[in-house]
Amino acid sequence: MELPLPARSAIARVASERAVRHPWWGSLLPLPGHQVLAAVVPVLLILLAVTVPFSLRGRRVESASDGPVRIDMRAEGGTVRLAWTDGRGKPYRVYKSTDPRQLGWGPAQEVKGTQWVDSEPDSAPIVYYRVE
Repeated sequence: MELPLPARSAIARVASERAVRHPWWGSLLPLPGHQVLAAVVPVLLILLAVTVPFSLRGRRVESASDGPVRIDMRAEGGTVRLAWTDGRGKPYRVYKSTDPRQLGWGPAQEVKGTQWVDSEPDSAPIVYYRVE
């Protein structure tokens, strides 16, 4: 049994369209017929999309006004004394935590000078401090 001519024509037309249809990434390059370039451009775009976030991660420009220049810490008679210098003269925030990942997120002590004393350093086996 043979298919009618209109059905064979329709099948042939669809098959030829699929055979010459360009891949989706071919539309990214406005130069039709340059298959090598059309294959390279999507690869470069994917490479950029993957590498740029990693190259920018962790890059932060530190300025002198971000925090103290020098911090000294001393344990004296059941207290911990933090002292810093930088000549800024503005108030600082001191954070105390048992988890270094939480520093800067919890409650802070406002300090108007350049010293802060923790009168309860034994509140945990390990204590972390952050001065901003």
